[in-house]
Amino acid sequence: MAKPNSFFMFCFGDFATKLAVPTTFVEDHGLHRRCQVSLRLITQPAAASWAVKIRKIDSDFYMVDGWSKFVEDNHILEMKLLNFHIVGNSILHVAIYGHDSCLELETELQSVEQQVRQLRFIKRVKEYHILDQRPEIPKEFSDAMKMGNKGKILLKDWKGRKWAISITHRNAGICAFSAGWKKFLNANNLEVGAILLFDFDMEDSSDVLKVVCLGAQDGEEMLARATYGGFIPSH
Repeated sequence: MAKPNSFFMFCFGDFATKLAVPTTFVEDHGLHRRCQVSLRLITQPAAASWAVKIRKIDSDFYMVDGWSKFVEDNHILEMKLLNFHIVGNSILHVAIYGHDSCLELETELQSVEQQVRQLRFIKRVKEYHILDQRPEIPKEFSDAMKMGNKGKILLKDWKGRKWAISITHRNAGICAFSAGWKKFLNANNLEVGAILLFDFDMEDSSDVLKVVCLGAQDGEEMLARATYGGFIPSH
């Protein structure tokens, strides 16, 4: 039988302090073995996240440390209905429903995959990217993905291999790939002129970017749509 990917919970009692999580859901997805999970609103999954710990109290599992902050920041009141949907290994997207059973926030709801996959950027490998200067990450992308708080990220290449890449932080909040970048280039035989598309990986976590090496025609078309920094607008 397939593992459940989502669950609903009503807010009542001491919900602002801790919230129960179905035992089957926790154990099926191994959440009891993780230090924490990341909560994101389904209507804006890349805008903000809240780190929350799942702890076993007596015989049941609860969201505890960090949960109260999520409740406070999102003005969650008693008897509201919450839907949690797991994405990747440790990200839970949360939909908040009001007393009228309608999804809260005025943002039009799209599928989670549509929203997150709008976050992507493209880079043409330059000579200085190989020699001494690593490519900068478009600020629109790094801000949305909270990369300013990360020291490392994983690049997942088109062969499914993962590469640990350090993130260096420059002036004005600019992030760039650092240690590990040259190893990634060399292992994939990437040379000056290669066009790479970086995309949030729905099958993994927010610390993984999927990379595709584009052909000349597709690459040039996407470069033409991108901003100066390489960010690809959703529209």
